[in-house]
Amino acid sequence: MDIHRAITVDRDLPDLPTYLRRRHDDELAAALDEARSTFIVLTGTSCTGKTRALFEAILSHDELRTWSLVYPRTPGDLLAVAATRPRQGTILWLNETQNHFAGQRGSEAAAALRRILESDDPPIAVGTLWPQHWSRLESDNSSVSGLLTHKTTRVRVADRFSVAEQGAGAALDLRLSIAASKSGPDRAVIQTLTGGPALVESFEHPDDVEDRFATAIMSAAMDAKRFTFRSLYTSAFLEHAGAGYLLGSDRIDPPADWFILGLRRATRPSRFGITALRGRRSAPGPGPADGFELHDYLDQHGLMAREVVTLPDSLWAALAAHTTDPRERLRLVRPALDRMRYDSARSLYGSANDCSVWENLRLMDALIDHGWIAELRAALNRVPDRQLRVWFGDPVMFALRRLEDQRRWHDLEACLRLFARKQIEVEWVYVTLTKVLVRWGRVEEAKALVHEHPSERARSVLVSALASDDNAAEAASFDSGLDNMDWYASHLASLGDIEGLRQSSLVGACEPLFDLRLQRGDVAGALEALMPVPDWPSLSARRIRRWRNRMADKASAALVAFEGLDWAIEQVWNVRNFDATIKVGSGDHLPGVLLVLLADLLAAAGRWDDALDLIGAAPDAHAAWQARQLAKAGRLDRLRALAEGGDVEAKQVLVDLLLSRGEVDDALALLRSDGFQRATVLTKHKRFDELRRRAVVGDEWCCRELVALAQQGRLPDGQVLLQHGLRSDGRAAWPDETG
Repeated sequence: MDIHRAITVDRDLPDLPTYLRRRHDDELAAALDEARSTFIVLTGTSCTGKTRALFEAILSHDELRTWSLVYPRTPGDLLAVAATRPRQGTILWLNETQNHFAGQRGSEAAAALRRILESDDPPIAVGTLWPQHWSRLESDNSSVSGLLTHKTTRVRVADRFSVAEQGAGAALDLRLSIAASKSGPDRAVIQTLTGGPALVESFEHPDDVEDRFATAIMSAAMDAKRFTFRSLYTSAFLEHAGAGYLLGSDRIDPPADWFILGLRRATRPSRFGITALRGRRSAPGPGPADGFELHDYLDQHGLMAREVVTLPDSLWAALAAHTTDPRERLRLVRPALDRMRYDSARSLYGSANDCSVWENLRLMDALIDHGWIAELRAALNRVPDRQLRVWFGDPVMFALRRLEDQRRWHDLEACLRLFARKQIEVEWVYVTLTKVLVRWGRVEEAKALVHEHPSERARSVLVSALASDDNAAEAASFDSGLDNMDWYASHLASLGDIEGLRQSSLVGACEPLFDLRLQRGDVAGALEALMPVPDWPSLSARRIRRWRNRMADKASAALVAFEGLDWAIEQVWNVRNFDATIKVGSGDHLPGVLLVLLADLLAAAGRWDDALDLIGAAPDAHAAWQARQLAKAGRLDRLRALAEGGDVEAKQVLVDLLLSRGEVDDALALLRSDGFQRATVLTKHKRFDELRRRAVVGDEWCCRELVALAQQGRLPDGQVLLQHGLRSDGRAAWPDETG
């Protein structure tokens, strides 16, 4: 049943400690009474009593205790059980449910389980998950997500005992009493009962050299568990990988039997009979262990405590050398790519041909990000066009847009031409390809492409490019609707055509119209130009916000320069019937330019109450405006307090302000949870060594920036990096070096 072993004491006691009912048990019992067409899943962190709670609930149930129990271990096992069409009278025991829903077969298994539960006479299905596994599976766009969302009853198991539970447990069983006394103020009684904290203590504080050898071996198992679904690790794998975890003097001439010594210590029961690594044998007959299983508590500890640990070269070499299952090998490709371990990723990717279409498709965005165009071409050739059209969604589109943002034109063009040949997202592909050709200065090719594959969007891209080169006449010949083109606003402004700008209703017309009217002394007309225009819902909130704030600052300075602050306030106040807010594409509202402008002027005049009353007319605008004013006043202390308190607007304003003052380290400290912006800042400020350090621990945004820098020729070892990736120390993995 996979219930964790409890600590042992010098008493003749049953294998399982006396069971203590807790708050979740009543909820679980009620769910089992009503469990028809529903999957019951207990969620909780490692060693909190999930499996034992299921066991006790079924054992104490008047009806269910007589039912037969079936325990499939893998997606394939579950599919085989589903093929027998189990009915009422059967309990499907899906402990460690994430193992049943892994990979493509996992999605198929989830769909099969749902069909079983929706049958006329369904069995009962029960399972357990860690909260992080639940979140990952629930957000997966597959049959698993549908099952968890629509057909599952979730029962949460608390990580800690209550004070009353701790006291009651101590009175029930000697082992519970010992665990309660040693669990400390956190009251992690079940974790202590299964020996978890003691294992972590011995792992983090080895007493002697054999303990340190054991720690190296356990570290390899914990880090490998972050990427794989396997439960057993062979001696060959642990020895190969563990060598890279030896530290300090232990690396110098270690004894030939260092691994045997370390493994013996790692598999030796602790004081209370719990082991870090437990040997398992599946082969028939007696013999040595086929592999070793990491204690569940150490597994969870590794996931939380070792997330940003640099993984040694030996781990990747061992994963590539000792992972035999093709699906497992393909799953390892993405974490290898996300750490730029290209040689290992290339070796692992060799199993792609042996895997399903679905498993290949899941890697497309990663192949694009890392410029593996040849591998992408081979993957596309393996995928039927119909399935590719279904899969071509947000991950791939976002990856292609990242190439555009990073100006990786060569990779982007190659990808777009691959998708064009497959007739995937034809209009978007050709529009983006037109943009690429224009950015590369290949305007004649862009013209030919627009003629061959005409679309309004592609024509707009081409017209904008021609207009930017002062070819307005040629631009107009390609454009059948000039009123939809921002470039045309710039053209009209260069001619001083105020009437044309006023009638155009273009987003790009606002600023030049304001400038021209103000230059001619038409203040009311200039302010009128700052009113929202009809097609703003098509723009992003970020773009509107940046434009609005810039225009408010510009208008404020210009008006005050005319006749002073009080006059400027009067002019804006006298404008009537302007909208307080702008509606953007998501349906959110942002304050309009005139609203922000007037609030800024009132604040500058010391009329804070009036300014706050005014800005309050715009939903959710107060925090953003306040942050901007604090930045203008140089109140970094107050701005920082808001940012550290979770105010997103204050945080962004503070980051922008710190960067403008050259305080890059302080800005980066605020961007701890924003990988994209942090990587962008590191690149802009040429912090290339830090990009490398973050890349090798799995920062995918820093990886993408390094690929772009290498392709742009901005790294001295760029070509080696693109071919072989990075070593664990952040240096390019030169092929003649050994790890």
